[in-house]
Amino acid sequence: MSETELVVQREDGPTRGRYVIHLAPGYDAEMTFRKAENGTIIIDHTGVPPEYEGRGIAARLVKRAIEDARAGLQDHPGLLLCRRPIPPPPRMG
Repeated sequence: MSETELVVQREDGPTRGRYVIHLAPGYDAEMTFRKAENGTIIIDHTGVPPEYEGRGIAARLVKRAIEDARAGLQDHPGLLLCRRPIPPPPRMG
């Protein structure tokens, strides 16, 4: 799977949402979040199917959330919080 095939989509509900990459039929990587009243987005879960681990897919999801949070700062104060630090993907080679 190439980098260009990893399209991150954002799905929003009134109080929750998720970022998702459809990897293959039946295989999705996702990062879910909840929305606080003050506009804060709180990431509460990241999951990548075991067959796709170690490829930086979760990092792509986080990167997109950070990009969205930065873009939102132009219109209103926003903040992105993660429940735990997200470790970098293992280095290949």
